[in-house]
Amino acid sequence: GKELGRDTIVAIITLYKEGYKCKDIATRVGIGVRQVQKWIKKFRDGGGEDIPTPKPRSGRPRKIQNRTSKVIKRQLDKNPTLTARKLKENNPALLQDVSVRCISDHLLKDLQYRSCCAKVLPLLSAKNVWDRIAFSKKYKDWTLEDWEQVLWSDESTFVVSSGCRSKRWLEDCGVDYFKKWPGNSPDLNPIEHVWHIIKKELQDRDASTVAKLKIEIQDIWDNIIPQHIEKLARCIPQRLEKVIKLRGKSLGK
Repeated sequence: GKELGRDTIVAIITLYKEGYKCKDIATRVGIGVRQVQKWIKKFRDGGGEDIPTPKPRSGRPRKIQNRTSKVIKRQLDKNPTLTARKLKENNPALLQDVSVRCISDHLLKDLQYRSCCAKVLPLLSAKNVWDRIAFSKKYKDWTLEDWEQVLWSDESTFVVSSGCRSKRWLEDCGVDYFKKWPGNSPDLNPIEHVWHIIKKELQDRDASTVAKLKIEIQDIWDNIIPQHIEKLARCIPQRLEKVIKLRGKSLGK
């Protein structure tokens, strides 16, 4: 069991000397009867004069002390992207004898930080960059009302009220759509933010089977408020302006 502090042991022996029974001592001190019996026995075995002392704690001392932990926390609060390896490199005096794995465990278990992977931006070819600039310049003057009429999907974007994915069907029906959507450009597509919302909500739901997963995704989708979708649509002009400003580079978010 857990070793008691010296103050608790002194209280046990004092009450014992005053004639209290083990059960009463346990109630007064707030510990189990067996613990009381254990320390009374040690007191008797020692001659009944000196207060027994607890043994030194076994096991290795903590590699990361409280002071070091506070330093790490301040640095992470300032820059949450720091890795365990980078923290070790930045603090040689404090973490010289601490392994990267030990630091990582401390971050996860003691400081309750989550482990996340940095977002990988899509590689843009010269053609991708050119297409992004051309697309942004072509549609940068669209009004908010224009963008609110766009139906966004993961790969293709259609200016329609139907969810049909067939471009041939759209062309046969005379429905307009973006024929030259720039490749490798998820940062221009607001549907990516909707997928992020769904994935985040799924973390707290039971999606242990394919059937349950479908039900939960549909429920989350049905409960996304229209105002949020409208807000995503209204941000498109700013994204296009930024693409032009960055000369076609990824927006990074």
